Amino acid sequence: ANDPGFKNTDYWGKGIIPPNSKRFTIARVGWGELDDGSGGSGAAPSLSNRYARYYIELLKEARKVDPQAQVAGYAYANYWKAPTVELDLKGVMILYVPPVFFPMTEQDIAECNANWDGWRKLGARMVLRPNLTHAGANLPISYARPLAKIFSHAAANGMEATSFDSLLGAWSAQGPTLYTLIRMHQKPEMPVDEILDEYYSGFGPAKEGVKAYFEHWERHSNALDAREVTRFNGEEKGGGFKNYVRVAHRLFSPKDFAQARALLAAARRQAAGDERALRQVAYLELGLTDGELTTATRAAQAKLEKQDSPANKAEFTKAFQKMIAHRARMIASGDHPADIGYFSQREVGGSQWPHKTK
Repeated sequence: ANDPGFKNTDYWGKGIIPPNSKRFTIARVGWGELDDGSGGSGAAPSLSNRYARYYIELLKEARKVDPQAQVAGYAYANYWKAPTVELDLKGVMILYVPPVFFPMTEQDIAECNANWDGWRKLGARMVLRPNLTHAGANLPISYARPLAKIFSHAAANGMEATSFDSLLGAWSAQGPTLYTLIRMHQKPEMPVDEILDEYYSGFGPAKEGVKAYFEHWERHSNALDAREVTRFNGEEKGGGFKNYVRVAHRLFSPKDFAQARALLAAARRQAAGDERALRQVAYLELGLTDGELTTATRAAQAKLEKQDSPANKAEFTKAFQKMIAHRARMIASGDHPADIGYFSQREVGGSQWPHKTK
């Protein structure tokens, strides 16, 4: 590039990635973005105008070779927001990656939907490509309703395809949310309450007990404050898709799990005499216990990190081994309540838990 800003950075060609405070100062150099990167809060400037212009220029070049060419590009990171200038994006497909994550606020949802509309207004074809389903690890979080608000808006406003990142495999712990996502792909106009009722109905005579169980986790999830969770993420160096489990003990308490277990016990009583329903409730109990023991393991690890003592090390080892023994029972059940291999991999890389990897 001829822009002089590129001559003043060691980013190019050396595998060095400077911090945002330095990297985005280039945005001040005659490219149309006036924010120096601070935004009053350390936020990077929006580069959407720049990326949109690039997609247009790329399309022009492609159509010199093939008049029917189309261009696909992302709306991601600090260029996810809709451009603020009038551009013609016909022939450009935008893979829209809004920064929505669990837990999200109504403002987050509104901004997500408004910027979707902004890209589409400029003529872009639209693909919904969020990272939302990276959240939660194997823990019983619930975000079916916020997800439905985003999905239904996109579906009603030009969505041509989806690409959700990623399917982690918390089948038991996050069943209603995953079922909602599946059903909305089939019937995007279906109200979320109908979808959830359909899911709970699958548990036969245990329907009401299972509904009460998952509504407990929905209330718990809705009560989490997004700003507070962001603080937890920073303090625990976790909360991302690689290390989500590091905030488990900040999001869930032993009391939360005890209340949930009592609700599943009621569901089990409702299922009495129905072999299929009893097996389904047992499937949920396996996922609940996995989340509970995972959280207890992280709590013990956090205690060890604060004070490295033989007693704390023994407590962590005991909690970890108890979780491992339970996961062996999960696998033996044959019902696959969670993708144990995936979660164990993340616990090794993101939390340094001593899983045997060979």
